[in-house]
Amino acid sequence: MSNISECKTCTGCTACKSICPLNAIEMKEDEEGFISPFIDKDKCTNCGLCAKTCPELSSTKYNESLSCFAAAASDEIRKNSSSGGIFRVIAEKVLEENGYVCGAALNNNAEVEHIIINKKEDLHKLQKSKYVQSNLKNCFIDIKELLENNKKVFFCGTPCQVAGLNNFLKKDYENLLTADLVCHGVPSPKALKIFFDENIKLKSDEKFLTLDFRDKAYNDWNPDFTTTATTTATTYVMSNAFNGAFLSDLINRKSCSTCKYATQNRVGDFTLGDFWGIKHHKKSLDDKKGTSCVLINNLKAEKFWEKIQDKLKFSEKVPAKIAYKTNRNFREPLPAHRYRELFLNNLGKKPFENILKSCSKFSPDCAILNFWWTSNYGAILTAYALQQVLENMGITSQLVNYQYGYKKKLFKNSLFENFANKYLNISEKLSSKKDFDKLAKSVNTFLVGSDQVFNTYMTKNRLNEYLLGFPMTEAKRVAISASFGVEKLNITNELRYRYKNYLKMFDYITVRETSGIDICKKEFDCDAQWLIDPVFIADKKIYENICQTATLDCSGKILTYVLDENQKYKDKYKELSTKFNKEVFSITKNNVNVQDWLNAIKTCEYMITDSFHGMCFAIIFNKPFICIVNKDRGAARFSSLFDKLDIQKSCLYENISDVNIDMIDFQTTNYQTVNNNLAEIQRTAFDKVKSMMYDDKILSNDALAAQINILKDKNFKKPIRDSKLIQYDITETRCNLRIFGIKFSFKRK
Repeated sequence: MSNISECKTCTGCTACKSICPLNAIEMKEDEEGFISPFIDKDKCTNCGLCAKTCPELSSTKYNESLSCFAAAASDEIRKNSSSGGIFRVIAEKVLEENGYVCGAALNNNAEVEHIIINKKEDLHKLQKSKYVQSNLKNCFIDIKELLENNKKVFFCGTPCQVAGLNNFLKKDYENLLTADLVCHGVPSPKALKIFFDENIKLKSDEKFLTLDFRDKAYNDWNPDFTTTATTTATTYVMSNAFNGAFLSDLINRKSCSTCKYATQNRVGDFTLGDFWGIKHHKKSLDDKKGTSCVLINNLKAEKFWEKIQDKLKFSEKVPAKIAYKTNRNFREPLPAHRYRELFLNNLGKKPFENILKSCSKFSPDCAILNFWWTSNYGAILTAYALQQVLENMGITSQLVNYQYGYKKKLFKNSLFENFANKYLNISEKLSSKKDFDKLAKSVNTFLVGSDQVFNTYMTKNRLNEYLLGFPMTEAKRVAISASFGVEKLNITNELRYRYKNYLKMFDYITVRETSGIDICKKEFDCDAQWLIDPVFIADKKIYENICQTATLDCSGKILTYVLDENQKYKDKYKELSTKFNKEVFSITKNNVNVQDWLNAIKTCEYMITDSFHGMCFAIIFNKPFICIVNKDRGAARFSSLFDKLDIQKSCLYENISDVNIDMIDFQTTNYQTVNNNLAEIQRTAFDKVKSMMYDDKILSNDALAAQINILKDKNFKKPIRDSKLIQYDITETRCNLRIFGIKFSFKRK
């Protein structure tokens, strides 16, 4: 590994930047707002010094703690400290010895950065916890210069920052004293800025002074933190949302979830933290004003600790196992919250507290019904793509966990279920009409699609679920790139009647095939619009990110993914392999995981498929391909997409026997034209979905009539036979309904 650009667990410690002899590394905020290294390739000579210095890519020296103390400074010091005030006592002693102290401070813009001081009157800037990642800037370089000039330095920071300093210095300076903190993780500076700006609106003559993440004036020493902001005008008591997001691991750096410093062995001379639960060991060690846990990790710290005992209110040696037991961060890193990326992606798009509420108990903006739960690569990636498109719009979503039939048994404990658990936002399992009624009251919008959710064979016994036939709700109903799977319907009049009423209750209907527009109009008297499959609407980067975890590489190979493979296909593979002198690699329906399936398409030379989504991803990754139409699975979706993207149909065959090996050159698709067409379609589709999601629900006369028809339908378990149970008052702008005694109110077209 030549440089830190390949480090996936970067902590932003700045060791790489500080060691670079050519100033080729700059620390900047990444997309999530964390300080990260960016390499200027024009300056970089790949000397490898950054990688050798990075504590994540090289060895780290740990200390085995010698002793553990429960300790506290004076009441006056603790009043202005988050915990027991031990940092202040150590720092004061270093300053008395004409030394320097480096720690985290807030600047005038409510940003946290490490600074170096040598005056006692500046020490207050470094006191108290700052729950955000601090910017170290050039501190490592400045500290080395001080040490080389025989100045004493005390550095306090997170364990990864201490490890970074140690690796940068490359030797143990006798005049350096370090303290690592018992760290829960570091939140994003971007998250703090957005939270602060939402909560504090400074007046023109008002200036920010400081933030206190744990103001003891309001809550003593307590795990239930109170955050305050002080300005030249007043002190604001802020909501607890930021601390809630921090402690829930929703806004912490990704590498914190795999932190190698969350262990009993430490990198600092001292380790400082709150001694939560010390009262259970000895009540007198918790006077409600703050008690620190202090680990003495080497002889240097032990010697210094003896020098400050007279400055402490109490200091008692206790078994270290008590500290390890009451603080999980001594035992293991805390895993990132499942909805961490969802939270960070929504920052700035929605109010901070609303995002926290959605992600904590996860009450989503919309619920999605499709076939994500089947062992099918296209189905599960379509669900993921739609979820990511919505996130990009600032909309939280949840895939409805409704499964039926034998396919749910194939899904359980499969490679597909593993992918779903890792990448999809899934609801609790729903199985009854009561479950759907409850869900209908908790979301703003229902999305049906994409995939063959309108297929009359697949959903004819599931209309209440997939066509949203449950009782009236104020939730909006939207069909996203839905598919009937056929060009013409062959259904009974009774099923046609039910379909018609269900579809008329939808606020918007978009279909994946242009033939679906005609079906909606001719069969059900409903208007529909064409919308490309969500896998094309999503940013290509989301698939490339998934591919990073893949192990299957098909470079230089002909990839085949055929759902209904037979001997004729296999014979054709051999002919292709001989003609192009390429190895053929075949993927069956579910013999590789989703990541490998996707990466196989991304890396292959050529592709043969009869799968619609196999073809979609060949197009997304610009792969030369041959597509065999599988009529039993729906031919319209292939030709419809070819027409929209202006793909030459010379690579589309109705039968494998029609493929003439001598005529194939795999170069029939002009991807420059296709990509230009796709970019325009993608922009239009994204805007269309956003419009459907953000527009108000408007109840039309047709939808009202359809709802009443459904409620009277004899197929319902509890049909309404008394029209008095359905009451409505219609004006020009609103419709007020009372059904089963429940009130609903909608805007009208």
